[in-house]
This record gives sequence, C-alpha cells and structure tokens, in this order.
Amino acid sequence: MLPKKFRLSKKNDFDMVFKKGRSKSLRCFFIRWQGNQYDYPRVGIIVSNKVSKKATVRNTLKRRIREVIWNVHSLLGGTDIIIIVKQGSVNASYSDIKRDLEDIPHIIRK
Repeated sequence: MLPKKFRLSKKNDFDMVFKKGRSKSLRCFFIRWQGNQYDYPRVGIIVSNKVSKKATVRNTLKRRIREVIWNVHSLLGGTDIIIIVKQGSVNASYSDIKRDLEDIPHIIRK
C-alpha cells in the first residue's frame, strides 16, 4: 500500500487536478496530472462502478495499480496524478497495467 503522504485524498486536491491539470489517454487508463508544491508525487486512483459492479474486482485493480506506482514513484517527482481506469480494463493482466503505468514518468516530463 502507498504510504499516506503519497495519496491524494481530499476533494480539493482532486478538483485542482481536474480543473488545472493536463491529461492523456493510455490503453487501460486516463491520467490527469499537475505539479504540486512537494518534492514527492501524490496519486489518486478512480475505479468506477461502470468498470465492474463487483467490489473485489475494483479493489484488485486498485491494488495492482498501487503496486506498479510504488515501483516508479521516485521517478514522478512533485506531481499530483489521478489514474482513472477505463471500462474495458477489467480483464487487463498485471503486465498490461505495468506496461501502461511505467510510461507515466515519460509522459509527465514532456
């Protein structure tokens, strides 16, 4: 699990990223990001009921995303990132998720 300081949790933080942040569509995800005043990244993950009605499936996706983000978080710098899971991503394997999310540091730096 991501430590608390690496998580976006407040509604205001999410709203700021949605209003002022940039966005990019990947194979399994939409990402939105914006710089923050800290020297570490903060990540928020959104998995809608439209992705799956089963909480176990949504939680599994979130755990997989957190694991990959934890492995690349040092490359993200001071950025707030929101990861929104696309509807067709329920059957995505761990390697598909990893392939998409490992591209995030390169996308953010452009």
